[in-house]
Amino acid sequence: MKKSTSTFKILKSSWGIWLQITGTSIPNDNKEHLFKVNLNKLNLFPEELEYINSGFEWIAPIIEKKTLLKSTIEITKIQMILTDYQKEGLFYGIVFWLSEHFNFEMPKFEYEFDRKMNKYVFPELNEIMK
Repeated sequence: MKKSTSTFKILKSSWGIWLQITGTSIPNDNKEHLFKVNLNKLNLFPEELEYINSGFEWIAPIIEKKTLLKSTIEITKIQMILTDYQKEGLFYGIVFWLSEHFNFEMPKFEYEFDRKMNKYVFPELNEIMK
């Protein structure tokens, strides 16, 4: 079993996005999938879980190329500072955790702070989440 914690941060204004994610990967003999994901220990809203699951799906091809070891991935804890939180950050936060946990470079992504909306905007995310 491998356990790791990663901290994902974005800061381009007076506030940012900050998430600390802890999880494990356990080798298994799953025949159908390279990995399966367990988010049962998280107390999140369905929309937040959708961002996390979409992050896993988006990054799965890179994980499959990086490792042939079949694993069960369990996210055991997500800490957030509510003043530095935006649900869209969960998508990129889980991708960041996976990149560190499985030792590959996180794909580049665009973001900007929209002062009128007072939030971070991720131009690619709407297309990815369809």
